[in-house]
Amino acid sequence: MHHLLLLGLGIVFWMSQLEPLAAQELILRFQCTHVQTQQPAAQQNFQLQQLATDRIWTLTTNDQGEVRIEGLAPGHYSIHLPGWPQFSQLHLAEDGPKAYRVPMLYYPADWTWTSTQTIPVYLRLCDSLSQPALLKETLTLRNNCGDQVHTLTTNAEGVGSVALRLGCEYVLSLKGAPNYYKFKLPKRPYAYWTEQIFFERDPRKPLHPSIRLALLNCIFEDFQGQRAEGELFWLENTQTGQRYKGKTNAYGMAQIQVPLGATYWVSAAHNSRFAQFKAELLPEQDLLIQTLVYQDLTHAQWQARQAEQAAQAARRDSLAQADRLQQLQRLEALKNAQEEKAWLQE
Repeated sequence: MHHLLLLGLGIVFWMSQLEPLAAQELILRFQCTHVQTQQPAAQQNFQLQQLATDRIWTLTTNDQGEVRIEGLAPGHYSIHLPGWPQFSQLHLAEDGPKAYRVPMLYYPADWTWTSTQTIPVYLRLCDSLSQPALLKETLTLRNNCGDQVHTLTTNAEGVGSVALRLGCEYVLSLKGAPNYYKFKLPKRPYAYWTEQIFFERDPRKPLHPSIRLALLNCIFEDFQGQRAEGELFWLENTQTGQRYKGKTNAYGMAQIQVPLGATYWVSAAHNSRFAQFKAELLPEQDLLIQTLVYQDLTHAQWQARQAEQAAQAARRDSLAQADRLQQLQRLEALKNAQEEKAWLQE
């Protein structure tokens, strides 16, 4: 999950079937809409600044609210509106399309905010491929500024919006996923703020990580590659010895949540400490989820093997005992024969 800050504009690729051109050959087409009237922002001025060189283009929209600029190099750009410097930032990828269409809300110089304390925030749920999660979820937000709790429900696209207080840090919770995500809003009022949040609903994975807990998904397979239910795993803190247990579900997965910041031994029912799990976030991570696939005899197979080994041992003992008895009988018969011979001789 990464912060996505587009500040009042969105980027739509067009003519993307064409191959990317060399540097200085990119094309931008802005489509500006007046924020108050929702009509094309005709004959309005703004500036585009290339951050690498500080070069500035002063642009004026036509009667349809559009303006086109050519000969741009890939890189980062800032957009400045009259009375609102650093309105937005724009990134043109090195390996992207040669042309971009940029829808942009245009805020006039005399625009005044109804609130200097809050900004619109869009929360977008996405899947592991960064596509819309298409989930209607109830989101609960708490901040560190002492405000009331905010509750909202996402639409069919997995998107929800709410006005939130600037400069505060927010903790987001979902049903079954408390304290799932954390983000902080800037102190200055942007046009809007977007948070893209990885979240999926999967019956195989009822548990979720959080801002304080790592999640290890342990998958148990037998030697034929079949997943097994009811198999035990546990994690053991290498420093304190604290244990956290899990049992595989009908999908052969055991989910175990452990506090972040420690290293854990991973054990299975018949294989103690076969691996280690380091529950530490990398700098670019917001959540920690890892999957471990473990192959072994299932508990039932292990019990059957133990029973077979015990039966074999019993058979071996029985045969040995029978052999000893037979030898004793032979010795006894030989003894009796010798005694009878001695008696006859006498």
